[in-house]
Amino acid sequence: MLQTQAALDVSRDRYAALYELAPVGYLTLADDGLIAEVNLTAASLLGVERKRLLGSRFERFVAAKDLDCWHQLSSGIRRETSRQGCELAMCDAHGHLFHARLDCRCEQTAGGRAEIWLAFTDISQLREDEERRRAELAEQRDALVREMHHRIKNNLQSVAGLLRRELGRFVELNPRLEAAIGQVSAIAGAHGIQSTNADETVRLCASVQDICHTVAGLTQRAVLFHPPAEQGEPLRMEGREAIPVALVINELVLNAVKHSPAGHCPMVSLSTSRFGAELVIRNALQSTSEFDIDSGQGLGTGLRLVRSLLPRRGAQLVYRQEATDWMLTSLTLSTPVVVDLRREEPGYR
Repeated sequence: MLQTQAALDVSRDRYAALYELAPVGYLTLADDGLIAEVNLTAASLLGVERKRLLGSRFERFVAAKDLDCWHQLSSGIRRETSRQGCELAMCDAHGHLFHARLDCRCEQTAGGRAEIWLAFTDISQLREDEERRRAELAEQRDALVREMHHRIKNNLQSVAGLLRRELGRFVELNPRLEAAIGQVSAIAGAHGIQSTNADETVRLCASVQDICHTVAGLTQRAVLFHPPAEQGEPLRMEGREAIPVALVINELVLNAVKHSPAGHCPMVSLSTSRFGAELVIRNALQSTSEFDIDSGQGLGTGLRLVRSLLPRRGAQLVYRQEATDWMLTSLTLSTPVVVDLRREEPGYR
């Protein structure tokens, strides 16, 4: 009998030591949510002496942003017999935040009252390692994507260069070659801008400026570009619309140059606001012609391309003739075609 009692005492002491010194924090919560039992590891993680923890509320150590998650878990676990878990941000008694993994189950006491058995571990280092690996993968992915955009830009510029070599060989084909060169250059410009930005952002102002420069070089005609008065560049083009919109702008600027008399420079101005942007092209006319961009009546090849590429939402194109020899082209862009970069910053209103 004495040997049996001694063996029981050894076994009890062994399991008590395992409970106290386990690398996991153990808590028992009474049905009123107060801490009824706690091991030394849990006390150490929470930064409070064990005797001072007894009778206090566990939720006082849950970060405010995750209190709703804890309330849902603790109320749900009382209705379930299976083990449940979640990850929470917690705060120890010294104000130090850490991430914890919780595993809980509800047990009935001999008196019929419900207790929550809770085990938790500090997973802050694991989260940091995951974030670091995620950041490294994102950086590698961004570098790969930028390299891809850079190579596409170079290849397209080579194609544009080959087409330029054909200019003048057959004069009657020059207009078609110029149009093709402009389109290829516009696409190359969009990829070039994406290759320089880690987030692949195609900023509207930079794209318009690049297109005006390319058209001027191609046609040997000056194109006057007036950027927004606001400092910085708040607008980006939505990724899927960047190349179609760049092609549209290229055709509009090229069309303005083509229909301007010699010695006249088309003027391109861009204004932006938090609601979107307006691109206005003003050019003198060699001759007047009747066309309707909405119905497609009287459109040439360039404007037919514009009409087909123009986004159905977030873009509006208006032509208006001023006096008898000036044409004003207005392209208005809004969401979802363009996005205000400031809206993507934390805390922006």
